[in-house]
Amino acid sequence: MNNFLIKNFETRDYLQILDLWEETGLGNPVRGDDLQLIERTLSMGGAFFVMEHKSNQSIIGTSW
Repeated sequence: MNNFLIKNFETRDYLQILDLWEETGLGNPVRGDDLQLIERTLSMGGAFFVMEHKSNQSIIGTSW
């Protein structure tokens, strides 16, 4: 597990996350998981985690 980093979401991660969600079939505009929703959720005490491959900083997973 040393090759991976689990971190809190950062705004700069958003575009990579969108790509990941689209590639895995999770990207659906009906869900409404846009940047505004993520930031609103975080501002209300929610959590959004990102798993990143350390070697190339590619995002390989997310979790609410």
